[in-house]
Amino acid sequence: MKISPDKCKGCGHCVSVCPQNAIAVVKKKASITDACCECRACMRVCPEQAFLPDESWAEGAVACEACPVRCRIKEDFVGACQRFVNRSGKLERTVPLLSFEDVKRIVGPDWQPYIRQPIITGVGAGTTYPDCKPAPNIVQRTVSGVDVVTVVTEAPLSYSGIKLKIDTDLCLG
Repeated sequence: MKISPDKCKGCGHCVSVCPQNAIAVVKKKASITDACCECRACMRVCPEQAFLPDESWAEGAVACEACPVRCRIKEDFVGACQRFVNRSGKLERTVPLLSFEDVKRIVGPDWQPYIRQPIITGVGAGTTYPDCKPAPNIVQRTVSGVDVVTVVTEAPLSYSGIKLKIDTDLCLG
């Protein structure tokens, strides 16, 4: 990101929303550090429109495709969601993907007959900031003659919502 110094009034709104803690107000002007990943959170809250996207890419930066934000993650830095780090030009997960067997001792045994064999295939598979894409683990199964679809996702930094479509041969009213 770039800052237009003549527009910046030093209000600090950008500092409070930056997920990277990459902005500080110095001498009543916003200043950006190397941790900036171009997530544009600062741009969205700046009342003076002092922030501009930086069209040039830092050497070794990689675009993260996990969500529509498309952070530009510099080498040895993480993106806005804190889930991916750039290691020598390749993005690596910072949060491990866990199977049910990995968390079974924490979540306890299944207690209802229709979930004895879990249909959840992964925990921590979603993305964040914002989580507009479907989760990579969407699983389905038929339970008592009803098709059941379960989506596992996480959204600590995003706007959360759900869209539900039900196809049925019965009139629901």
